[in-house]
Amino acid sequence: MKAIILEKPEHFTTADLEESPGPGAGEALVEVHRVGICGTDVSGYLGKMPFYTYPVIPGHE
Repeated sequence: MKAIILEKPEHFTTADLEESPGPGAGEALVEVHRVGICGTDVSGYLGKMPFYTYPVIPGHE
């Protein structure tokens, strides 16, 4: 799995994360091709989210 890690405001790196275990009962594994960002992600990137602690993998939707 790949991730963007927001190391500090306006500075990110990319990482290959450890593979997670397969899906459990009643779960599904999906392949993501594209993602979107929301205002919270942009504000976190700019350092304007007081509850963010860095480093952080942004995204919550």
